[in-house]
Amino acid sequence: MVYMRNLLGNYSRNERAMKFIFIKNNLMMKNTTLLYLFSLFLIPQLYAQIIDRPNVIIFYADDLGWQDTQLNDEGAVVPWETPNMLSLAAEGANFSQAYAPAPTCAPSRSAMMSGRHTTQTRMTHVSGGQIPEVNVNNNSNKMIHPYYRGRLHLEETTIAEALKPQGYVSGQVGKWHMAVKHNRFPEAIDQGFDSHFTGRGIANGMDDRTVNYATAAVDDPFMIDEDGRPYDDVTEEALAFLELNNSEPFFLYMATWLVHAPIQTRDLALLTYYCEKLGIPVPTSEANITTPGQTNPYYGAMVASLDWSLGKIVDYLKVTDDPRHPGKKLYETTYIIFASDNGGVENVGPEMVTDNFPLDKGKKYIQEGGIRTPLVITGPEVAVGNYNNVVSHLDFFPTILSLTNTTADVSITDKLDGLDLSPLLKNESTVVEDASGSERTDLYWHFPHNQDDQMQSAIRSNEYKLYKNHLDGSYELYQLYNTDGSNHDLEETTNVINTIDAATVNGLITKLETFLLANNARYPQRNADYTGSDAPLENQNNVPSIVSTTFDQASRVGTTIVTTEPSQAAISTAYVLYKENDEEWFELDATVNGNVITADVPDSAIGIVFTLIDDNNFLIISEELATIPLKQITLNSSDVLQLFNPGTDHSELIGATTINGNASYLQTRTEGGGDGAKFLVKAITGTSVICSRITFGIRSQINDEVSFDVTIAGETQSFNYTSLSNTDDVEFDFDIPVTFTNTPQELEIATTALTNSDGLTPRFRVYDLTFHIDEFLGVDEVEANSQNLKVFPNPVTGTFSLSKEVESGVLYNLYGAKAYEFNNQYQDIDISNLKTGLYFLQVIHNDGRKSTLKLLKE
Repeated sequence: MVYMRNLLGNYSRNERAMKFIFIKNNLMMKNTTLLYLFSLFLIPQLYAQIIDRPNVIIFYADDLGWQDTQLNDEGAVVPWETPNMLSLAAEGANFSQAYAPAPTCAPSRSAMMSGRHTTQTRMTHVSGGQIPEVNVNNNSNKMIHPYYRGRLHLEETTIAEALKPQGYVSGQVGKWHMAVKHNRFPEAIDQGFDSHFTGRGIANGMDDRTVNYATAAVDDPFMIDEDGRPYDDVTEEALAFLELNNSEPFFLYMATWLVHAPIQTRDLALLTYYCEKLGIPVPTSEANITTPGQTNPYYGAMVASLDWSLGKIVDYLKVTDDPRHPGKKLYETTYIIFASDNGGVENVGPEMVTDNFPLDKGKKYIQEGGIRTPLVITGPEVAVGNYNNVVSHLDFFPTILSLTNTTADVSITDKLDGLDLSPLLKNESTVVEDASGSERTDLYWHFPHNQDDQMQSAIRSNEYKLYKNHLDGSYELYQLYNTDGSNHDLEETTNVINTIDAATVNGLITKLETFLLANNARYPQRNADYTGSDAPLENQNNVPSIVSTTFDQASRVGTTIVTTEPSQAAISTAYVLYKENDEEWFELDATVNGNVITADVPDSAIGIVFTLIDDNNFLIISEELATIPLKQITLNSSDVLQLFNPGTDHSELIGATTINGNASYLQTRTEGGGDGAKFLVKAITGTSVICSRITFGIRSQINDEVSFDVTIAGETQSFNYTSLSNTDDVEFDFDIPVTFTNTPQELEIATTALTNSDGLTPRFRVYDLTFHIDEFLGVDEVEANSQNLKVFPNPVTGTFSLSKEVESGVLYNLYGAKAYEFNNQYQDIDISNLKTGLYFLQVIHNDGRKSTLKLLKE
């Protein structure tokens, strides 16, 4: 029986049971014919054939370290108990050398879900889609991270989208975080999933982690359930998805928020258990846990809660019949992939959370502690055992396609950066094979972020790990394992770059550099504003400066110009960042033509910034420039009152505005950097329209105290008010007469002060614009309307006179701007200082009548 147990050690429980019968009969009958051997190896194939489109669950933990569970108990005994993880591993494949695509959440999740390396998704860190900036300050950081995306773009194909043609129903529960922020577009339902739930469950923040524990009270949203555990709606939503959809092939992406900070637990029983196990009292104050090692009882309780959640899912599968496969439980027809998005967080501020030893570093580092994670895979035909193969979460996508017999278009599969693990999982191979059948030996990471010393790229190749330091271009090399697979230097303490043979070193460097070049990896740039003790950096004094940044509304071309001093470096690469809202920036290539850099700006953009890289790799960033697509208002030639509603053509209120910091909501952002609204106003072709006044209907939050300026044709009027209602408009009149022609001119409303006496978020919005028209004049009709009034000479070079006395007169240029005015004068009117061009002269006669004439200034 010992022989039989060893023989069956690499098979699943069901396979072992089936194979046991055959082997037992074989031994009893002493029959050693090839027929029995053939039958033995045929059974897994027959087993697989009866599973039609097996289900898939990815259970993705958050910040769970390689040493935080009992799965990879290397060195000191892990105090946290994870029986459900151990049980799952005992029935599947437990990988000790599994790697996340990145050392932080968003890039790792996006790469896993798309099967594409972070250099391809262009998501290399969290909180992307922003203007590059120093990590701490100019005194500390010599380097600045490159631009990186804030979202998984829609053109990327997700696992859910690949499975959909096969009839799979897909659900996402928990943390998505493949967008610029949580719960922002695009979410799971925008990326092929049929449903999603993004609540945090028991990971919701606690006001006080020492008292706000779950209770048995029926009105407690975390009421302790029959398991004695706090109610977790993340787990319950996952179970509800399974219950609702188990009659169809399903894909569940269970992305729990555990064990991400805040480090807390609502489970007083678990906290008490681990405090007793660690020999410490249950905390009664908010003091940080600062003892070294794995000594944080809050974190222990979080790991235990994670394990409990996994157990709930697995238990459901084990007791629930599969409607599509009579006689089988869902567990027998479902593949489960359990992993974590990155390595463990060793500390949050001064608090010690965990210890990744013997692995070096943790989250936000591409050292082993930041990227090596637990990984267990179970399901039909998966051979039970402990695997030391080097695998990546990038392998999930092609593996799932294979396990579900899904044929995706080559436009999808050709872009996948991982490999199919199913031959390894099914005991058909002992190595991870590439398309040519050769063993994969290399994995790559690229993380140009955080502090200067964290900006690195790396390759894991067989027993070695090589790093490139982007601060100075140097390399480090560590031998993690001996050639026989035994541990050598998991701690990465000994840099062997100068002690092993040069051929090995150069070969690894060539592989890494080739990968980075082939994948267009973006590197960090030098900080042109560095002020540290060793400043200036080499060539820092040769960085060119930006002279001007402009935007042409008609052509929608942005332009920035830099200085060209003889000692200054040239611009080698340029980009324009543009935004469509105040949360996320997108990047486009710009054109470099000497010291002039230009870029076409999308119609949807409301702001742009140029990012320039000089020949010495210094980053230069332009000022932000507004590029709002202005609404054009055209006044007709018949209505004396013309009403426009800006709300029909402008988006609703947007936040993060420049006025009053980020604590206001305004309609749009103006080109001058203020906040409010801007429009282009003109008359229909061939006419001139004179407005005696323009009325603005303004709406604000109750008790808003508002100051704003209105500027038209170079004239500005200022207004102040305190809002008395959330719903009523307050009307203001701009009462300087304006002449509009068929040449558009700007009408700008800009807030200059905006606060709320009740501490509420201020608001400012233009709801109505009413133009009060005095006269409609066709350009060719102007002189016919002159009431026998003559102007001479016309054209005029210096002074002119009128043929009769008038009360007053105003000269307007073709843009409607007031150029000159006079009172009680009709002779020798001096306009020698005016520019040449055509003007409209509007006069008021002594009897109050008005006349308008054309006057040409030479």
